[in-house]
Amino acid sequence: MEISVIIPTYRPASYLVDCLRSLQAQTIDHSVFEILIILNGPKESYEFFIQDLVKKYLNDIVVKVFYTDKASVSNARNIGIDNAAGKFLTFIDDDDYVSPTYLLEMYEIACENIVPLTNILAFNDLDNSIVEYGISTQYKLKCKDVHLSQYKVRAYFSVPVCKLIRKDIIGERRFNCCFKNSEDALFMLAISDKINDMAFTSSKAIYYRRIRNNSATTKKRSFFYLLGEDCKILIEVSKIWWGHPFEYNLWLFLTRPLALLKAMYYSFLNKY
Repeated sequence: MEISVIIPTYRPASYLVDCLRSLQAQTIDHSVFEILIILNGPKESYEFFIQDLVKKYLNDIVVKVFYTDKASVSNARNIGIDNAAGKFLTFIDDDDYVSPTYLLEMYEIACENIVPLTNILAFNDLDNSIVEYGISTQYKLKCKDVHLSQYKVRAYFSVPVCKLIRKDIIGERRFNCCFKNSEDALFMLAISDKINDMAFTSSKAIYYRRIRNNSATTKKRSFFYLLGEDCKILIEVSKIWWGHPFEYNLWLFLTRPLALLKAMYYSFLNKY
């Protein structure tokens, strides 16, 4: 197996249909990739819902379904990593979907030394309008660059999606289940020591990110809660860096505290 697609899902609804249908529509040979769906949290009728979707849309693709009662996207992704048979891994959120050439274009670029990065478009779930998104902007600005440093594409290190990662790059590293905020960035920073080179796909390979007002990433939290969480994250970032200081990109790591300070500043302005 070449590619493992890891999809954590919590209380799956119609969004998951869009996600799975987009994988059925992939132009790459369907025998090349497998799909791992990790249902986390309430089981109820969701397990049967997933099974029905698999039978309806993914009958020619290898699909593995796992269940954990721990409601945690990080834990769900870790279960996916542990059970993935593919040489390469890619992550997709259950309310997002991808364009038909998404896997093929990444696979054609991927090799021992290159991590492919795709285009990404964010859209509002209510009216499907395109939403300004930092990673989208970075793609537009840098997509024609031949040499991509980690600092140049630093926005891509804030999320695990829109890329194809060799499993041996991840190794024994996993998502930190102690965090519910910035856990994606912590994971990407941790594995960045093994990412030596990156390359962009064409603009037709797209990760579509759905922006929902009630999603975990868009829920408003109190300023003091975010302040406490950000302090913990800064401590964790420093731990990762000082664990192997000469193997990581200092400039990439410095962007994380700056991003957190910026977020805290705007959170303070919104609060007061």
